[in-house]
Amino acid sequence: MQIVLMLYSLIRLILSMIFVLPGQVMTFPLAAAISFYTEQERIKALKGSSVKIKANDVKSSVKIVAYISTFPVYLCMFTWLFNRTLRNNYELDLQTRIFYSWIFFWMYPVISIVSIRSTDGMRTHYTEF
Repeated sequence: MQIVLMLYSLIRLILSMIFVLPGQVMTFPLAAAISFYTEQERIKALKGSSVKIKANDVKSSVKIVAYISTFPVYLCMFTWLFNRTLRNNYELDLQTRIFYSWIFFWMYPVISIVSIRSTDGMRTHYTEF
């Protein structure tokens, strides 16, 4: 029974990785910049308070505010880059580029959310495995 459960967890782990890798590649620059910024804010909060031990609450709140404020800019930047790629590399006409860019604009947040959820699932499946 344990071997069957282990194989089941392995299959779920592999299926989760299908969505994790592309999403992590797409969101890595934003996540790296925000992690660096939140760590600086956490250190600043630790220096300014004698009560705080780890300052994880500061790190979490700064991370949420930073993601909410920078994700629209990040999304618009990647949509523009996608449009330029369609124009320069694939030489598509304007209407086709706008259509594909519109699809990209609406699907990018969905793919990001699926990637984040799959990352959490992958961690769970890895510990179960």
